[in-house]
Amino acid sequence: MFGRIARRIRKAFSMDRLIGLALLAVFMAVRIADPGPLEMLRLKTFDFYQQFKPRPLLPNSPVVIVDIDEESLTEVGQWPWPRTQVAQVVENLVAMGAGVIGFDVFFVEEDRLSGKNLAESLPGLDDETRNRIRSIPGNDEIFAKVIKASRRVVLGQAVITEESEDVVRKPLPSRVVERGRKGVPMPGVWVPQALRILRNNEIIEKAGAGHGMVTILPEPDGVTRRVPAFIKKGKKLYPTLGLEMLRIAARRPSIQVYGDVAGISKVLVAKGVNVITDNVGRMWPYFSKTDKKKYVSIMDVLSGVVDPAAIKNKFVLIGTSAEGLKDIKTVPTERFIPGVEVHAQLIETILTKSYLIRPNWSNAAEMALALFGGLLIIILVPWIGAKWTLL
Repeated sequence: MFGRIARRIRKAFSMDRLIGLALLAVFMAVRIADPGPLEMLRLKTFDFYQQFKPRPLLPNSPVVIVDIDEESLTEVGQWPWPRTQVAQVVENLVAMGAGVIGFDVFFVEEDRLSGKNLAESLPGLDDETRNRIRSIPGNDEIFAKVIKASRRVVLGQAVITEESEDVVRKPLPSRVVERGRKGVPMPGVWVPQALRILRNNEIIEKAGAGHGMVTILPEPDGVTRRVPAFIKKGKKLYPTLGLEMLRIAARRPSIQVYGDVAGISKVLVAKGVNVITDNVGRMWPYFSKTDKKKYVSIMDVLSGVVDPAAIKNKFVLIGTSAEGLKDIKTVPTERFIPGVEVHAQLIETILTKSYLIRPNWSNAAEMALALFGGLLIIILVPWIGAKWTLL
């Protein structure tokens, strides 16, 4: 009897099965560690799916891109333009009925062409003329007045990664409210942290209806696949440009972000506008091919020749495709697109609910499936053979 039991034990724990268990343990350890090459293989697989079947272009996109293109720079001059001209662009967009206007460019320094700066830089002026020039309203003040009156402009800001002197300023108020449960970390624990944020100058910053992060964090291979919904600075969360534009469009005072034990579980911008993220708050847009019909030259807006129907009630993003301004990205479906189009496609993804979805419990589910599937194979193959196990 004991001999029969011993034989069954030896058969149950045969060398083949022990080797299988050892390999399964190694594979599980690799999956738990999730090294860079394994994650990259997974990401490349998702890239292939999008290249094989990109998101269809929308016949009437809710987004329009006002492009600071090479032709406009040739016509008007190098960027940055005088803030009075940018103010005219905003005034024209408002007159055409733009819903929300978002800037994927920054206004960090004081306008060098403002009256007081010109007064100091022009030689040979008498005191009376110099004082009269100083008394002219500054270009930043003019621009800020137009922005504030529009009540629909979202100003861009970005994470600073290079070493730079940190200017001490009062933090911007956060329009993100964290919702947690007892015993569960607050959602902000999972969000990327920024040491410094590039902000607009104070005159312009105060006039904005909202402030959105334009920082896009590419993957190690340089491809932009996921966009952080929020960036954390200190204890405050700041939304990405697209989310902030949606909040302003919905006239909501804040964005609600919820968390559970696995990470961020839900982001609520407005009633019916639930944003899907992964557990660390990254949105995964389903990219389409680039759509040139979404682009309007900023020169055409400035001169007022754009058909208002192309602008009315749209989410208007102001950014650049000019090579010299260095805002070109790579996405799964395109090798080179302007960074502003990533934000445009993100807004389209949210409004059409066409995300690539990877729930925050997917890692645990995958590992459980691999573990129990592996154990089942190890148990069945010696008993019934590979063919019946595969079946």
